[in-house]
Amino acid sequence: MMAEERTDYEIGAVNSMPFSHRINPFCVAMGQLDEETPFGVIAGTATNKVVCNRTEMMLNMSETIRCIAIARINTLYDILIVGTSSQILVYDAHLNTTLFQKDVPDGVNCIVVGKYSDIEEPLIICGGNYALWGLDITGKDQFWTVTGDKVHTLDLCDFDDDQENELLIGSDSFDIRVFKRDQMFVEISETDSVVCLKTIGNGSFAYALRSGSLGVYKYMKRGWKVKTKNSVFQLETARNGEAIICAWSNGKIEVRDSKTGGLLAKTSTNYEIAGIIVMPLENGEAGLVPMDFAAVSTNGNIVQLSMNTSNKQRDEKAAELHDFGVRKHQIMVELKNYEQSSAPDREAEQQIDINSTINTEMTINTEFMPPVFQLQQSLSPDNSVIRAVVLSGESIFPNEAHVEHPNHNPSSRIDIDLCPEKDVAVNLNIKTIVGFPTSTQFTVFETEAYLPKFSMYAPCSDKLPDPKGRVEFLLKEKPEKIAYWIQDNFLNHEGAEVKDEELNIRFLDIRQTSVLKIHANKEGKVEIWTEDLGLAGNLIQAIAEALQVDVLKSKAEFPAVAEEVNEIANQLQDLYAINEKLSTEWAEKSSIVRQCVLRAEDYLMTNQLKLARKHYVKLMQLNDAMVIDWKVRKNNKERLWAMLRKLHKIMDKSARLRVGEPATQLVAACREALRNQNFAILPKILLHGV
Repeated sequence: MMAEERTDYEIGAVNSMPFSHRINPFCVAMGQLDEETPFGVIAGTATNKVVCNRTEMMLNMSETIRCIAIARINTLYDILIVGTSSQILVYDAHLNTTLFQKDVPDGVNCIVVGKYSDIEEPLIICGGNYALWGLDITGKDQFWTVTGDKVHTLDLCDFDDDQENELLIGSDSFDIRVFKRDQMFVEISETDSVVCLKTIGNGSFAYALRSGSLGVYKYMKRGWKVKTKNSVFQLETARNGEAIICAWSNGKIEVRDSKTGGLLAKTSTNYEIAGIIVMPLENGEAGLVPMDFAAVSTNGNIVQLSMNTSNKQRDEKAAELHDFGVRKHQIMVELKNYEQSSAPDREAEQQIDINSTINTEMTINTEFMPPVFQLQQSLSPDNSVIRAVVLSGESIFPNEAHVEHPNHNPSSRIDIDLCPEKDVAVNLNIKTIVGFPTSTQFTVFETEAYLPKFSMYAPCSDKLPDPKGRVEFLLKEKPEKIAYWIQDNFLNHEGAEVKDEELNIRFLDIRQTSVLKIHANKEGKVEIWTEDLGLAGNLIQAIAEALQVDVLKSKAEFPAVAEEVNEIANQLQDLYAINEKLSTEWAEKSSIVRQCVLRAEDYLMTNQLKLARKHYVKLMQLNDAMVIDWKVRKNNKERLWAMLRKLHKIMDKSARLRVGEPATQLVAACREALRNQNFAILPKILLHGV
């Protein structure tokens, strides 16, 4: 039983107004669409319309609206930016003009607008599936790169205090990526998909994960982190970054201190939230309160909320008495435990030796085939048994914790099989519960163990054949440096020694039961042999980070990847040709439809009903044919987007075989090949670079 959590502030509803539309999640913004009207709430509706509560503007879209944004780009009012399931549209409501409309494969999931890097004009940056687009106000591509996974959230942040914005990217890859110009600048590993990012200022930003965790980073150092039961829906900053507003789709809202993570205020609504809007500060306004913001519900209500100093008239003596009662209950529970442990029927119960210790070892057990990565614990002296082990660590377990109970015959030793899904370095917190088979009370030992990044690789013999895939690159380092790096980053590194000025070591990938081979010589040539393109990229990125390499070129040979890219290229060639043919046929039939409609109306006006009926019958037949054509076009586009997703994922892995400018050049060359539909050159670019 815990004391009720109290806050110094409270959130209350000020007023509510109807919107008369059902609102899509993530499709809410606040802006001024022309110079004369006041700021209003702009939202994308479930019926594919964009509406504003301050104007009569209603923009009809033909596809599902996924996100909207507003920005002032060379105007005194806000431009409307709409992302749908297959395109992005930029619209000037004041002039009633579409500035540009651009097809985006797989659609737009999120949008951020602002100054990026050293590009003079503000960019409209769109996050899709496996790729990012940076467009200027005319729709021209200024920035494009691949991400490897579905992008959920974007924001611009001066991450390194160089007076230029970097791009924060949150995706399904469990990483927060920071892009500087055309290159990946920093990668921060997390424990789940990153669903929200919000810049605070001074190199700080807030983040939220699908698992419910949220926190703040300043540069690469985490300031704080808290765990909640549900995934955060939206993060917003208020009061110049002093506070963070956290909203959940189920209606829960919290305001937290951005520096400490402390809870300032919370409330819960009875509606599903589509978006949060923070009201701008008035001139001269300072301090945390009053803090005004609005919550827009999916059923079409705008509720204005305000956070103020709590003015509840509480009885302080009653509150103090309540706290004393809670403390009394806790002491009584402890006292009862002591009484039970000292009772006559407990005197005969065995006690744990006060000098007992827990020995913990991380090892790869080669007695199994394939080998098994294990946490081994033993109790010394061994006159008691291990009843349970609680393991917790980021990025290693699906729920950040794991409990192991010996099913039968508990002993003083336990072996726990571990299989991290990703190669990440992690500090593992271990709580070992020790007692006797008949004990009702137990002793808890707490220890920590460090897992190197590449723990799932066991040394193997030369009997297994070498992989066919390989990548080679040059380093201005001796083989000893690579050997030291292997010793620091691999759990079992037997054989990581330089002999005759060369390093040769082989590992078995426990997850895929495939061979990994690393070779380095005195000239600085390094070769990595593996069938896994992603693993090769992870190794190169880790080596470059450890040895502080800013630019690295490489050449690769991955027959399986080359074959897959060739197959994708051939399918893309066919799919683009089919798409062009279908588009031409669609345009021809659309022209015939228009002619039929005009002629049928002319015959009706001249009372020639038989001819009018003839044209309407033809129109109905054309309509049926176009419905079939539309389904064919839709299926063809879905196949085309699926191929592009595969290709973008390979492009991301291939770019990670390089560091710095070579990686940027590879992505740019692939983009140019795709734009020109020169698919035959893709395998050469992806494997050999530019």
